[in-house]
Amino acid sequence: MKVYLDTCCYGRPFDDRTQPTIDAEAIAVLTAIDMCHIVGYGIVGSDAVTFEIGRISDTETQIKTKALYREAITEIAMTTEESATRAETYQKRVGMGVMDSYHLTAAEVAGASVLLTTDKDFIKKAEKINSAVKVMNPLKFKL
Repeated sequence: MKVYLDTCCYGRPFDDRTQPTIDAEAIAVLTAIDMCHIVGYGIVGSDAVTFEIGRISDTETQIKTKALYREAITEIAMTTEESATRAETYQKRVGMGVMDSYHLTAAEVAGASVLLTTDKDFIKKAEKINSAVKVMNPLKFKL
């Protein structure tokens, strides 16, 4: 099994954890990463995640997020012409955000079963697409 985490998941542990939902999601993200490593599930990264991490304006948060990402991933899915075309289709068909569509197609290309995100809008739009990748909040992820 392979799991893909989008950028918001890698950044969640470094958000304001005084809010209960954010704290719970941060714990769920870190637990998911640890459990995947323990049971031998692959964690897929992508050029889309690398790009978004590079856009984090707070230098300290960017460094921490990049370190967590590098420690977590076991492989990287690169954007291809075919996946870029499919991402554009998702944007047009269901109004999915540009980066969300690239995360989903990267997960598909890599053969991930699950894509974890804390973005509710992304989850709702992904439910309208017939993808083999299940998009869900890390709080719902079970091994």
